Amino acid sequence: MKSITKVPYLYFWILLPAFCLVMIFFGNQNFDLQMHDTYFIVRQFDIWIRISSSFAVIGLIYWALRNYKLVNWMTRLHVISSLMFVFYIANLGDYQYHLIDNEYRLLPLIVVIALVAQALFVLNVLASTILKHR
Repeated sequence: MKSITKVPYLYFWILLPAFCLVMIFFGNQNFDLQMHDTYFIVRQFDIWIRISSSFAVIGLIYWALRNYKLVNWMTRLHVISSLMFVFYIANLGDYQYHLIDNEYRLLPLIVVIALVAQALFVLNVLASTILKHR
């Protein structure tokens, strides 16, 4: 667990080649989501491009702040929840096997957890740069 707080940028950068492979193999599939009377259809390629670009930027920010002291629990929570969000999104879609039944019911909860984790990331970055703990 200490490596998550020491080099969190590696966790984000190591997954970038995996995201590229997912885009190559599953890029033509669609992510279908029905909310009330609206039906959303998004290509998997578009989802993975946005996730991989955000992971690259987050990794770059963590790398730029590698000499600053970040809050350990915020860093751990952000990295773990971001990875869990990505693996949850990877399970959605038109794949043959799903980890859980009715996984679309968990989507709002997973999105809220991911948004709270991103807010913690912003707070962690602001606290470390303002306080300038080295």
